This record gives sequence, C-alpha cells and structure tokens, in this order.
Amino acid sequence: MARSIRHDERGAMIVIGLFFAVMLSGFLYYLIGIGETIVYRETMQDAADAGAFSAAVVHARGMNVLVLINLIMAALLAVLIALKLIETLIIGAIAVCAALAFVTFGATLAAIPPLNVARTAVSNVHRATQRVVFPLLRIGNRTARIVRVAIPPAATVRAYDVAMDDVYAPSPTFAFTWPIGIGRSLPTEDGDFRVLCRKGGEAVGEVVALPFRRIHSRIASWVSRATGGLAATFSEWFCSGSGGPPNYSYPIEFAIPEVDTPAARECRECQGDGCDAICQRSEQEQQSSQPAEDANPYDCPTRGDGTEEPMCTQRAEQARLQCRPGSGARKFNYVYQDAQMTRWYWREQIPGSDPPQYRDRHTGDSLADAEDERMQDRLDGATRRMTEGNPCFGAVGFPGADGWSWTWSTEDHTDLCGRNPPTMHPDYMLPGAVLPIGRDRAVSYRYRIIRRLFACHEQRDQTLQVEGGSGVPSNTSDMRPQRMRARERDGTPIELGEDSFQVRMIVTGREPGAHMERGVELANWGRDVASQGGTLALLRNFGEYSVAQAEFFYPSTDLRDREEWMWNMRWRARMRRFVPPFGDDGGSSCREMGGSGSGGSCAQTSGFVGMMQDAIVH
Repeated sequence: MARSIRHDERGAMIVIGLFFAVMLSGFLYYLIGIGETIVYRETMQDAADAGAFSAAVVHARGMNVLVLINLIMAALLAVLIALKLIETLIIGAIAVCAALAFVTFGATLAAIPPLNVARTAVSNVHRATQRVVFPLLRIGNRTARIVRVAIPPAATVRAYDVAMDDVYAPSPTFAFTWPIGIGRSLPTEDGDFRVLCRKGGEAVGEVVALPFRRIHSRIASWVSRATGGLAATFSEWFCSGSGGPPNYSYPIEFAIPEVDTPAARECRECQGDGCDAICQRSEQEQQSSQPAEDANPYDCPTRGDGTEEPMCTQRAEQARLQCRPGSGARKFNYVYQDAQMTRWYWREQIPGSDPPQYRDRHTGDSLADAEDERMQDRLDGATRRMTEGNPCFGAVGFPGADGWSWTWSTEDHTDLCGRNPPTMHPDYMLPGAVLPIGRDRAVSYRYRIIRRLFACHEQRDQTLQVEGGSGVPSNTSDMRPQRMRARERDGTPIELGEDSFQVRMIVTGREPGAHMERGVELANWGRDVASQGGTLALLRNFGEYSVAQAEFFYPSTDLRDREEWMWNMRWRARMRRFVPPFGDDGGSSCREMGGSGSGGSCAQTSGFVGMMQDAIVH
C-alpha cells in the first residue's frame, strides 16, 4: 500500500542541498569576482604606470633632442670661431712684426706681406663658411621651437597608445594625461646668442687644449674656459664676422697726487734703450714719496740729518689740495695717518705781576718754548688707515653748501678735518674749572686727529683701443640656442621636481565584475546591493579609474647650474608617487587648453581630479 505524502520523508535533503547549492554558487561567484578584480586593478594600474612613464620618457627625450640641437649649433659656430681665431693670431703676428721693425732695423717687415696673404685667405674661407653655417643655425633654432611645442602632444598620444595596448585589454576603455599636452610646451625658451658663442669657443678651446692635457687637466680646462670667454666677450668679431675686435675697457686705480719728477716723466715718454735705468730711478722716487705701509709711526721717511724726505712732504701737501672732496661725482679712497694728540693744561703766574696774577696755559700755545719738549703737544699711536669716502664724515657734522670744503684743512701737520684742539680746559676735567698751578702739575686731555694725508686713490676705466666695434650682432635673434625658462606663464619660478616636470596619467575602465555581481545577486535572492548606494557603490566608481605619475628630470648635484641643463644630454624619466596638483583641481589647466571651466567634459574631469586630491594617493 502506497505511503501517504504526509508521512513520506524521502528527498528531505534535496531542499537543504538546494539552499547550499545557491549559497556555494554565490561564494564561487564571490571568489571569482575577487580574483578578477585583483587582475583588473593590476592591469589598470600597469596601464596607468606604463602610460605615465612613457609620456615622461618622451619629454626627457625631447629635452635631450633640444640639447643635441644646441650642441650641433655650437659645433657649427665653432668652425667660424676657429677661423676667426686663426685670423686674429695672424693679425697679432703682423702687429708684432711691425712693432719689432724699429729694433730689427726693418728685418721683420719682410714677414708682413705673406702674413697678410694668409690673413686674406683665412678671411675668404670664413666668409664662405659663414654663408653655410648661418642658415644651418637658423634651421636649428626653428627646429628647436617646433620640438619644444610638439613634444607634449606627442607624449599624450604616446601615453594613450601605451595604456590602450592589447596587452592590457579589455580592462582600459580610455586614457589621457593631465594636463593635456595640447597647447603646452617644454619648459624652455630662446636663449642668448652670447652663450652659444661661448660654448662654441669652449669647443675650440678643447681642441687647442689637447696638448696641455698631458701636463695637467686644469691647464686644459682653463684654456677651454678662456677661449669661450674670449668668444663671448668679442662675439661680434668671432661669431658674426663683422667689424674688428672690439674695444676693451678695464678698471685702473690711480694714486693722487701722481709723482711728477723728471725721472717719472722720462720713464713715461721713454721708448728706446736705457729706459730700464730711468724707470728704476722713477720707481725709487715713487717709494721715497710715501711712507712704508709698516712704518711705525706711519709718517714720512727721514733722511740722515733727521729731516723728512722732501718729496714725501710735498706729496702730503699736494694731497690735501688735490684730494679735497667737493660736490662732484668723483669718489676717492683716502690713505691717511690717524693719531691721538695729547695736550696738557695748567696755570702759571704772570711775570712781573704784583700782587700775583695767573693765566691759563697749555702746550702748543704761543708762549710755548719750541726747544722744550715738555711744552709740546704729544702725538701717540700714529697708524695707517684707509677708508672709502671722506674720512671726516661723521666727525664734524654735515657738509655745507660747497660740499666738504669748509671742514677741510689744507695746512700740513694740522688736523685734516679742521677741528681746532681745545685751547682751554674742558669744564668736566676739574670741578669749578680750576687748573692746577705749575707745569709739573698739569692735567692732560686726549683727542683724535687726522694729522697727515698722503694720497687718495681713484678708480678709472682704461680703454684698450682696438679697431672695430663691440656688442652682439643684431641678426642673431633667429640663431639663438634653447635655455630653461625662469618662470611659468603665471610668474611662478620653474625648478626641478615642480609641476612643470610632472606627467600624470588617468586611465578609465569598464565596470569591474558586473557579471560576477549578477551571480552574487542570484545568491542574495535577486537583491542588488550595489544599486542601493553606500560604500560598495562608491568603491565601484573609484575602481573604474587608475592614476599614475612620472617626471622627467636632470640629475644635477648643484641646482645653481641651470645653464648647463641644456648643454648635457642627461635628461631622464622616473616614476613618482601620485599627488594631485595642490591648489588646483584641474580646472585652470583645462581652461588653458581652451576647455570650458563650468560644464561639459572639462568640468567633469576637473571635478574628478579635485576629488582624487582628497581620496587617492598612489
């Protein structure tokens, strides 16, 4: 008899197994989803890293291309500099031959015609080479301008191509660099033609210095730098080929008053034999006209009879007249004697007075006995001093209408600043202003004076007169090399490691694990957890993006050598920790590219970058 359905217990485990099968299917979908998500995130991050690094590599290669263009331009210009250097040496040889003609009775004049022929030949070769080199320099400058503008867009395209490569498919759906390369350029600009001329001169100097490297490398380096500096200073002559060697000015310090003795005049005018003896005598007179720097006290030399050297005394007297400050623009450095003057004060009885009457006395007054050393003011601590500007400044007050003339004493052996020593005792020396009676009880008072002025030094420009002009030629605006920009468009300085050298990569992907979520929904009896918002929805939105950052840089050990950054092909690329640009959510960069800062894709992108600033660090 068949059993009733109510009491039939067969198949009870099927119901439990059904529930467990659904739960196990959900677990399986969950585990598969985690694995796929990990692979998805790794693939997305690899795509972002590869894109950012490839863009930085393109930028670094672009900088190295600009360096290469600079080096090629310097090498081309070095050919012209070498020819001009040879021509300059020939001109110098002609000048030497002409100068020695008097000594050699005209024998050296025979070498001038062949030297002039050689100079003409070198000049003709220089002009022919110039017609080839200058167009090439202009092509180099134009090429560099194109490269610095074309590299950022090329880097953006390269980054997109790498990030969207099949090796990362099908995870990435779109990729772009931030900021977008369109409308941007490498951080360089047209530099100074003098720098190119100097680099070309250094290249010539390296060739010239090759024989000196066996002696010492520093000698070779000095020759190279000297040749480069010569080419930069005389750029019109060496690099443009126009005119002649420019005039050269250099500062010379003149001592006033100048020694104007017969021997000194003969030495300045002497041009023949016997000049050495005359100039040696002039040098001796020059030394006799001023005290030795280590003289103590610092005063004029004395002769055998104890009197001062008259040339030194006369020079000190002339110095007070010729070095007198005025209202003009001339500025002097003064050499003088600084000393301490001591004066004694006392009272004595007036001879023949009855009853006795007294008078105040001091050393140096009209009653002093010149033969009595005790009756003289004493000079102590006479030292040599040198100062810029009037030594009396600050000691006597402010100048009058005619400058310092009213404070300047022209009488030797008196105080230079025109301050008379006190003839009466200061009130603070003794209470009640009573001096002691008798010379042996005299009281003293010390004050500073400038007793002797020996010279004043004035710096003047001496010009070496050479045929030709100076300055950079006016036709080099389109032949300049590339250099680092000092500032961005907004005025901020450009330094290594800053935002101008950063490349950020953003990669978007498909919605991760959507088919796995459907399996989890099946295990959850059809409920969609992600669609209800919350943390899972937020993480899923972030999971669609991957970011990375790289930079191109110059491995400099000294950040002060900015000029050398564009003359060495050492630019490289490296990955950096991703940090969004502080103070900018991306809107300003997007607007620079011509996008809309208030809506559309530009607004969406800038909003996402701003959100990453607070939420993402990679």
